[in-house]
Amino acid sequence: MTSLWKSVWQLRCQNKVKNFIWRACKDIIPTKTKLKDRKILVEVECDICGDVETTRHMFWGCKLTVAVWQMANLKAPGLTANLPNFLNLFWCVKEAKPSQDLETFASLAWSLWNNRNAIQYGEASRTTLQIFETSRDFLNEFQSFCEVPHPPQPHGPSLWRPPPFGWYKANIDEAVFKELGHCEIRVVVRNDKGQLMGALSKLLPYPLGALEIEAKAAKIGTTFAWELGLREIILEGDSQTVMAFIANHDSGPIQSSAWARRRAARVGRNL
Repeated sequence: MTSLWKSVWQLRCQNKVKNFIWRACKDIIPTKTKLKDRKILVEVECDICGDVETTRHMFWGCKLTVAVWQMANLKAPGLTANLPNFLNLFWCVKEAKPSQDLETFASLAWSLWNNRNAIQYGEASRTTLQIFETSRDFLNEFQSFCEVPHPPQPHGPSLWRPPPFGWYKANIDEAVFKELGHCEIRVVVRNDKGQLMGALSKLLPYPLGALEIEAKAAKIGTTFAWELGLREIILEGDSQTVMAFIANHDSGPIQSSAWARRRAARVGRNL
């Protein structure tokens, strides 16, 4: 299972795609037969071809799926074999193809599932070409963004102080990429022992004002910590205006510190 975990999370594709592949390998995506097994009243027929919608049918049995794999030129033996589950399919593609084709496979599998869900909500099914091109462009755009060189950061001392016992510290940071039309917000949450509780990177459309970006970062950082189930939170960022506003208003279980702010910003960037 450790090998599977590394193989999935080393893929150069979006986190939501990796999360989907992980769930599919664990056989926990809600196909119609899975829903029926949970006593949910649903019709089990595939909306595209009318066969029973199992995981196996969804990803290497349906005529639309087969056409998509053929268009992508994915010819791993598992795509036509009678494999028992998605995990075996994933390993077949991994062993037969280089990493970039495994990433293509992952992105296409997610796109097929996304198309299936769109049909469930009354939308028309995309064509084979539409699924292939959308998935390809989606993956290429993400990988191109990841390859954008980031300016080196100064190597000063990166000091970080743990929060009080029982508290959690959320470091927030922002970066603007004018040439790409995006700004990025990063959040790192640690406990009083310095252990990582969660990390988040989120893209927002540009342009936004500097203060607006910093305020959004504070909001996203707080929301993310709460979504992790954490309540006693110290928020640290490099905006004196935003941190002062939070410190001087009723912010629930949020604290901020000007001393920590100047150094915590470096920690967020270095991570």
